[in-house]
Amino acid sequence: AYSEQGQLVPGKVSQAYGYLYHAFGGREQETRVYQVLTHPNASEALRWVPTTDGNLPTGALRAGGDSIKNGIYIARAMFNGSLCGGKFEPSQG
Repeated sequence: AYSEQGQLVPGKVSQAYGYLYHAFGGREQETRVYQVLTHPNASEALRWVPTTDGNLPTGALRAGGDSIKNGIYIARAMFNGSLCGGKFEPSQG
């Protein structure tokens, strides 16, 4: 999806509501226009790599951003007892 500022950002899709939800500017935004990442080559599995302190693991999957220096990457973390998908921006720490 694209943020209100035109930046390509990752989000989460709710099939029940027909929206993609994404965080931007400290709040959750929604849109009905989005793309969905698919994995057509199942012989090469994607894997989650633990990291801390703003470190970007080798091979991180870039999901958008406004420049090479300000990339946005696919991430996930525990939040209120649930595993939630989200984004990691190295430029934001």
